[in-house]
Amino acid sequence: MHFEKICGIIPPVVTPLTNDLDFDKEAFNRLLEHVISGGVNGIFLLGSCGENASLTNDIRYQVITAAVEIVSKRIPIHINITSSSYKESLQMANYSYEKGADYVILAPPFYFLMNQAELITYVEMMADKVPLPLVLYNAPQYTKTGFEPAAVEKLLKHKNIAGMKDSSGNMLFLHELLGIRNNKNFSILIGPEMHLGEGVLNGCDGGINGGANLFPELFVKMYEAASKRDVEKMLQLQEWIRKIHTNIYQVIDSPARLIIGIKYALSLKGICSEQMAMPVYPDLTGDKKEIIKNFIKEYEQ
Repeated sequence: MHFEKICGIIPPVVTPLTNDLDFDKEAFNRLLEHVISGGVNGIFLLGSCGENASLTNDIRYQVITAAVEIVSKRIPIHINITSSSYKESLQMANYSYEKGADYVILAPPFYFLMNQAELITYVEMMADKVPLPLVLYNAPQYTKTGFEPAAVEKLLKHKNIAGMKDSSGNMLFLHELLGIRNNKNFSILIGPEMHLGEGVLNGCDGGINGGANLFPELFVKMYEAASKRDVEKMLQLQEWIRKIHTNIYQVIDSPARLIIGIKYALSLKGICSEQMAMPVYPDLTGDKKEIIKNFIKEYEQ
């Protein structure tokens, strides 16, 4: 299957919800227009930032339908089809294709774990059947099964596998991945944004970074500076990315703190509510909210 090389910044967009936990299409429209205006190179739907595992199938399909309608072919759309159900993943891939998405993204199934031989077989079966180019998604902190370099080396030879998003935060794995890549069309995209500049300098093709929901232009500038090997500019931008971690992601003690922080910050910008998909219960007290508010003001000055 023919596909274009995937490059640049592709925000893993959050899923705006109402207080009744329904999909908020109007807020979703504001969010997508916000990131597109920031110069991003695509969007990634229904990932970790999109709270995919906590959404109903009905909402997932609403998100796909709305995104294709709103984006209207301006940038590529990547859909996460990961599920513990093989059949459900295929159904979502087919729906994404029918609606007009551009790529599907697949992590290892969760709950029943796999060894590497089983994982290779599973991914090859999916890649043979899905009607869109497939991007691998390495997030062992969530799925408990990660891709090992030898498995990726075998899978990148498949004609329908377009690349990998690595969210492991393991820089040794990332360097091994860069070392075994022998297919120039196989894209390597980095998830942890603190490593974006370093990753691109070393050969990554871009980033799928949560902070680009809030400040898309910042991450686009970091990608461009790293691509040009402008280290001085990178260091300036890296300081802002560090501040995002300190003042938005780290203000509460929750495994979901990154998403909680992003959604609250987006609410301050008038883009969407801070409502999380249950069963996550945000615990942002007044003093913690003030930290985020003050940082947003500092950045926008």
